Amino acid sequence: MTFAAPRVEEDAARARLTPRRKLLRRGRPLRPERVELVYFPYHLFEVSVADAGAERRVRVALDGVLGVFSFVETDALDLRPEADGPRFPFRIGGEEAGEKALAAYRRALFGHVFHRLRRPTVKGVGEHRELYYPYWVAYYRTRKGYDFRAVDGIHGEPLSVRMRRAFLTAFAEGGLPTTV
Repeated sequence: MTFAAPRVEEDAARARLTPRRKLLRRGRPLRPERVELVYFPYHLFEVSVADAGAERRVRVALDGVLGVFSFVETDALDLRPEADGPRFPFRIGGEEAGEKALAAYRRALFGHVFHRLRRPTVKGVGEHRELYYPYWVAYYRTRKGYDFRAVDGIHGEPLSVRMRRAFLTAFAEGGLPTTV
């Protein structure tokens, strides 16, 4: 197992996860009851692509819960063999994730090079690694129950809509993440 070390400190994450008070909003602003660093599972793959006689490798990632596709640059990550903190378990196995990664990359490539006469050929999926990626998660108590917000533990960006669905699925299936 490999873990990416977070670059965003807890104070910066807490500031990013605490909503600012709006002028026309009544009541007190939402304050997180708890903020914690959790690790979310990802499958990393190298996809081989032949284009104009040259072959290149592209690194892609799929989250280990729903299979949300994304491009990744692992050279910029500080990878470690262990990390402290809770983590979500993998729901999607490596073989299924490889098939999904290949299909998703083909769709992304098709949309990008649709206008070209000579289209690149996807050769296949190569190296597979499992990675736990850090996110800062804030839990809020609302009138209707509980909610959460999360930011990327490396860049400090909020979750995308698709990744929020993956987090909701992980919470629904396994509850809170388990401690490493």
